[in-house]
Amino acid sequence: DNPSNSDNPTTTSDEWTELEDKGLSAIYKLKQNGDIDNFKEVLNLFEQNKNNYQGEKEFEELFSELTRRYAQDVLAFSGEPGIRKGIENLEEIQQRLEDNFDIKSLPEDDRIAQEYKDVTVLINRMRKAFKDNN
Repeated sequence: DNPSNSDNPTTTSDEWTELEDKGLSAIYKLKQNGDIDNFKEVLNLFEQNKNNYQGEKEFEELFSELTRRYAQDVLAFSGEPGIRKGIENLEEIQQRLEDNFDIKSLPEDDRIAQEYKDVTVLINRMRKAFKDNN
């Protein structure tokens, strides 16, 4: 880990490493044993830190993935209010990615471009599910 080569000039690399570990661990725990409480806690931590890491690629990608998984794996199964909240959260993340990155100019295999595409697909899927239920 070379701090002079870091993508995170505004914060210490230790802080980011700890946050990243918590994010990846939360995804793993949600997949393995459905640990929603831990997942919400970590997502909340990312929410609190979003201004500190504004526009930093690794953070934005993981924040987006956490939000997407939360919408897909938790909110989508909690009925109509959950689906609505999920769509809202995803639209915020989609806007955040648009604000921080020039999505159209990114190569298709770029992680941010891929995450943006995944978020957009999920928004459309959840909107369709919402319409079908009403």
